[in-house]
Amino acid sequence: MDANNIGIMSFNKGNIEFAKDIYKVVCDLFDIYHMNRISWNSFVENPAIRAYRNFIKKHGGKECGYRRQFEKLQDGKLHDNVEFEILANEFHK
Repeated sequence: MDANNIGIMSFNKGNIEFAKDIYKVVCDLFDIYHMNRISWNSFVENPAIRAYRNFIKKHGGKECGYRRQFEKLQDGKLHDNVEFEILANEFHK
């Protein structure tokens, strides 16, 4: 079973409690709900992309897809999108 396109949002930059909550959710998805794969996407310009890259580096995930000119946003421009994933057997607690 997979958990695809997980949506997370924080309006407080650098909120350590939010980061801890995200980690707990990921652990629960693997440990309690027995997901095999978790994936989510982010626009390249998203300030949180750095945190996503750090998270997968620390916990065994991968940046597995890059879509160029993926979607037009409210600014009228096409934006690139990155897909991240973590597999249960590669997850590092």
